[in-house]
Amino acid sequence: MKYNLYGYIICYLILLNSGLAQWASSVLPSPGIITDIKCISNENAFVQQFYTYFPNPQTSATTMKFYKSTDNGSTWNSKFTYVGQPYENWGCSKISFLNSTTGIFVFQNYSGNQLYKTTNTGESWTNNFIPFSSGYNVVSCAFINDSTILVLMNYQGSGYQIFRSSNSGLNWSNLIPPTNDNLTKVYFTNQNLGFITAFNGIIYKSIDLGLSWQVINTGTSTNYYDISFSDNLNGYATGYGYSPQSQSIIVKTSNGGFNWTVCYLFYNNFLKSISSPIPNITYASGLNLIKTINSGENWNPLLAFNITSYVSCFNKDSILVASGDTVFRTFNGGIIYIRNLKESFPDKYSLSQNYPNPFNPITKIKFDIPTLNKGGRGGVSMKVYDLLGKEIQILVNEELNPGTYEVTFDGTNLPSGIYFYQLRCGEFVQTRKLVLLK
Repeated sequence: MKYNLYGYIICYLILLNSGLAQWASSVLPSPGIITDIKCISNENAFVQQFYTYFPNPQTSATTMKFYKSTDNGSTWNSKFTYVGQPYENWGCSKISFLNSTTGIFVFQNYSGNQLYKTTNTGESWTNNFIPFSSGYNVVSCAFINDSTILVLMNYQGSGYQIFRSSNSGLNWSNLIPPTNDNLTKVYFTNQNLGFITAFNGIIYKSIDLGLSWQVINTGTSTNYYDISFSDNLNGYATGYGYSPQSQSIIVKTSNGGFNWTVCYLFYNNFLKSISSPIPNITYASGLNLIKTINSGENWNPLLAFNITSYVSCFNKDSILVASGDTVFRTFNGGIIYIRNLKESFPDKYSLSQNYPNPFNPITKIKFDIPTLNKGGRGGVSMKVYDLLGKEIQILVNEELNPGTYEVTFDGTNLPSGIYFYQLRCGEFVQTRKLVLLK
């Protein structure tokens, strides 16, 4: 387990001075605080849904909006709005999708707890009321299979209840929770493996659709808030405690949750969200976004926030991070930095040979962007290809001011071999060869 004490300072300076070129952001149409975010489908489907809430100063009511994006988080359209009654105090919405088209979200309003279901990727929603849930606040929900839904609720801060439906929300029964103390999330990797995260280093495990739960002591005292599995064996959980010194912890398992080991420990990150698209790559977020590409041995800082952030992945490289009313997105894993070496005005395009070359696994590439339209900005792209011409990674894809730049390419997850990188801007195209030698 290794972590960089000064990485966050470096990350912050990069954000201020040169920007993370492969991160873009979108602000929601309405003000508010994002409290849940989900990447639903893989690769090019680009569906994302979440909700935001904000106070209405005229009525002291609360409005909830549920947004959808079909372009990987670039733009957002409202698909559901609920305007609460004055002074209405209702619980947060929680989202769970069974597949790319079918999902639910649950929230508490004046009348009780409502479950909304979609079968057309969020274009329309049908409502099912959860009976016997008056006075309960929604904590988490899980859409386990075609018929089974679990909703974890807290009763006015004094205890917990699990509501279970075996017919997609038409009828409900009550299940006894594993404990009545500090449960935070219910999560299922498939219908035969589920978890509930809790405080004081405890994770509960179920192999029978939530009918019974086994207590797993992870050996820490942290309060877990989120859990994510890339497959049936490999998973991570994260959280934090206020003593000692607000330390954030990530634990991992490689045997389906039977045993857990600490793979990250740091202070004042307040990690509250985690997403693991494949076993060796995982993202965790809170006041910082961090990433591992070697199964938790090392963690690198990517972004810093003033408000708690939540992360979700389309795949190992395409991820969304929500903080406040803003969604940040990247298509290359977020760790490729473009650094403006000098704000000069080159008289022509140039693409330098990467250095070092051969390399393992990091190399740097310099390039010049000349004056365009009297100092205006020009669209620039740089991509890496294999010998067959398959696109491997996008290093640059944005408008850049004239200047000399340096981009970092990380070949950690690629096999040894010959690759090509190509700079393209308008009619200018130049390609060079690089050699990854492990």
